[in-house]
Amino acid sequence: MLKSVTDVNPNPLAFDDLANILATVSVQFGENNGDMSQVVIEYKRLFNQAMGVPPNYNEVTELTGEGKSANDQNAGRGAWLLRNIASVDVQAVHSEVSIPLLSFLASKLQCEMVAEDELQARLHSLNKSGKRLPKLGILGIQDRSVVVVQAISSSNLAPSRDLFRLRIFDDPVLKGTSLRALHIGYWSVKSAFPKLDVKPWVLVTHKDRPENFELYQPRINKGMADSVVLTKDLVVDASYRYQHQIDENRDALWQLSKKLDNPLFEGLPPCRGGRTLGTLAAIAQRQLESSDLIEWKECEVGELYRRTFDYHVSRDKIRHDIDDRLISQWFMKPRESIRYLTLFGLSRYLYCLAKYTTCGISDPDEVLEQCIQHCAKIRALYN
Repeated sequence: MLKSVTDVNPNPLAFDDLANILATVSVQFGENNGDMSQVVIEYKRLFNQAMGVPPNYNEVTELTGEGKSANDQNAGRGAWLLRNIASVDVQAVHSEVSIPLLSFLASKLQCEMVAEDELQARLHSLNKSGKRLPKLGILGIQDRSVVVVQAISSSNLAPSRDLFRLRIFDDPVLKGTSLRALHIGYWSVKSAFPKLDVKPWVLVTHKDRPENFELYQPRINKGMADSVVLTKDLVVDASYRYQHQIDENRDALWQLSKKLDNPLFEGLPPCRGGRTLGTLAAIAQRQLESSDLIEWKECEVGELYRRTFDYHVSRDKIRHDIDDRLISQWFMKPRESIRYLTLFGLSRYLYCLAKYTTCGISDPDEVLEQCIQHCAKIRALYN
């Protein structure tokens, strides 16, 4: 029997998901004489069609919500591109070069880092302005070298008189915050690991056609210049070398070359989209292993991130980036001071697990069954 009207929760968040589902199914029923099988057939068709599209960067950002700032977008696209063209193992995207990040890098490289108090003094001397450190575009590992990369965009193409098309851009200029970030990032890593080879790179992509790019390795001196002109002799890679691939498939440079073998999506660059999927995966895995619905506190999300990825994230970062992003994308739902994995979040994880990794369930019926079980857990606790 239906509950009385006075028992109905007036909060729209309590019933809007159900209303959307009922409205959609109602339309389908009306078109198909109440035959529920037509809805399932449509679901399977969409699932299988989506599985047939190669996984690419654009899909990652569409699935998880791309960063709003241009710098974050440039860094995210640059990270994906560097994985494909230079085999860079990306460790951080659009991040401050801090001691926790350098410690994490030391653990990945299995090498010693300069003592923290000495390193703290060196970082302080690099940041003479006293302002907050600018965010470096990309930090990664290539073989035993560390690459610090600033990603920028440009629409200033090289003159058409270059008959051999060996230049994409007409001597781009690195300056301002982008130059300061690369300078501080490079010398921070050099200070932390004086014996390691550190390469400063600048990745320039076209504003409207990011598959057009040039990768430069400028000379970074101790004294920071006002600007650095990226001339032809500094080019270490460029899109014209991949023109055949691009002509055959416009997304060739942006697609995963092969499926990942890690269900936490650790093969994806940790740009905002990659971080969101990684955190969602860590939450969803634990939820699938539980017979009851797990309720998470904000601080527990940070602890989960540390245990899963061996990386400390400040509480402020959790609150204003990771946690907010999970909620804004409807992967988690807040309920007073706690949050729980939504049906939408679980289905997104199961889809991405099958799409990007070798560990996923590719049968749409099994995916639907997992979602039904999770729906029952939510109803058992909150209804």
